[in-house]
Amino acid sequence: MKNGKILPLLLAGAMSLSALAGCSSSDAPASSAPASSAPSGSAAPASSAAAGSAASSEDAAPAAEGVSYPIVTDNSVTLSYWMEINGSASKYISSYAENTAWQEIQKKTGVNIEFIHPAIGQVKEQFNLLMVSGNLPDLLANAENYKGGEFQGMIDGFFMDVTGLLPQYAPDYWSYIQNDEEFFREVSNEEGRICSFYAYKPYGDPPFQRIILRQDVLDELGKEIPKTIADYEELFDAMLAAGITPYMLAKNGYEIQFEGPFNVAAQANTFFKNEEGKVVFGQVEPGFKDYLAKMNEWYQKGYISKDFTSVDNNQIQTLFDTKKLGTFTGAIVANFNRASTQGFEVTSAPYPRMEEGQQLHHESTNIWPLQGRGSMMAVITKDCKQPEIAAQFLNYGYTQEGADLMNWGVEGINYEVVNGEKVYNDLMLNNEKFGTEEASYIYKLHFAPKATEFDVVCHANLLKSPDSLASRFKWADDDKVDSEYQLPPFQLTTDEQTKKTKLMTEINTYTDEMVLKFITGAESLDRFDEFVAAIKGMGLDEVLQIQQTAYDRYMQKKLG
Repeated sequence: MKNGKILPLLLAGAMSLSALAGCSSSDAPASSAPASSAPSGSAAPASSAAAGSAASSEDAAPAAEGVSYPIVTDNSVTLSYWMEINGSASKYISSYAENTAWQEIQKKTGVNIEFIHPAIGQVKEQFNLLMVSGNLPDLLANAENYKGGEFQGMIDGFFMDVTGLLPQYAPDYWSYIQNDEEFFREVSNEEGRICSFYAYKPYGDPPFQRIILRQDVLDELGKEIPKTIADYEELFDAMLAAGITPYMLAKNGYEIQFEGPFNVAAQANTFFKNEEGKVVFGQVEPGFKDYLAKMNEWYQKGYISKDFTSVDNNQIQTLFDTKKLGTFTGAIVANFNRASTQGFEVTSAPYPRMEEGQQLHHESTNIWPLQGRGSMMAVITKDCKQPEIAAQFLNYGYTQEGADLMNWGVEGINYEVVNGEKVYNDLMLNNEKFGTEEASYIYKLHFAPKATEFDVVCHANLLKSPDSLASRFKWADDDKVDSEYQLPPFQLTTDEQTKKTKLMTEINTYTDEMVLKFITGAESLDRFDEFVAAIKGMGLDEVLQIQQTAYDRYMQKKLG
């Protein structure tokens, strides 16, 4: 299992995708596709049968010979592409046709793209309308919104099974799949079939969220950065005495960083593994009762804000910025940069422990090579008349040249190469019209099906200053954190998903309500056993069996 921690070589310095070897797919020298474990120059398998024993000889493809870009040279091909536009970008552009990276991609591939964007905030609704319209675009993002997920969409005939296309028409993407068994499990269904191009990253960046504190408040109180639960309680007492509300708990009552010390990982509508590798629902585990008891104790003592269930992120930031709030969990770099503009320093804390040196198992940051869905995936639909060209177009994001363009933007517009290293210019780092976050969606492809570069290498917000980057690396070398509790993103069958959804709707409603009541004291923790019994009475054991079966099925999938 991935351990969720950045590798030591990233701590030593920036690492580019070009340092990872893969199979060549373009006449351009920089277009080889990196794969974390592929030997340099390795050839893709000769047939899609290697993707799973269920792949039939009917869709066997010739051995990969590479894809030459541009794919077409006469400007004769246009593909329609339905995807949501990022909210930050939509403040300044109305379509990704205005995104300079997308413009360059069209030049490099020779394929024109007609962008179709659903209205902001209406992606799922407009996706559903699209599915019943009888007229699908060539390419489609957000396919996870199909009822039963993208694989069900493939089974129902709306999305193409691209397994047989990949070796010949998307060899760089195919190389990633063939050289990372975990990625193969994630991108394929139980028969080893593949229907989507997903963003790939071989392992994770340093965690992007931690418990945030103001350094000046710590200095004024004469306190060090807390590391244990006892340290937090001592700090919280000092904050209360200074008139500061110590902590803003997440409004749903779940904080996995404070659950970790109690040897449990529980979040809303999420399952985990225990030490024996058995799928569990964290909210019924004994450690979760201990977590609730501690949160209730903190709430009664005034450590936790009485308004934690109602305040929004903007209010939290205002309270923190005005020294009315001591700590909360948030994005490290975003808070570091925001505080810097206001003239004060924030710091982050390591994951809390009962005692220093305690092994924690809850790391969940970017531990899987498949980097999410939404705009980070694309399917070729049943209405695409040129699927081979569509596959070659999507493959471009997995070549070195294409990955660089998507992750960095256009050389000379967004960055320069200095001493062999890519360096962002002021258009990205100090844009007078909009911020660095917006620039990531206007000038490059932060979210897209591609070989994804590491945040600590190419995320403009991180690279604004050495201090900003260092804030993300703080505590990243913690060798007492792993991801053993995390379940991989396995697929359920349609019947399994339907049954699980029906049962979990009632379970989640009841659980979320009771978690808040236990924390605030509206319900006594003496009733925890009744709480567990009630959840089991709603069908939890059946849900756990569904999850366990799907997980076991996922782990049994093997390349070839």
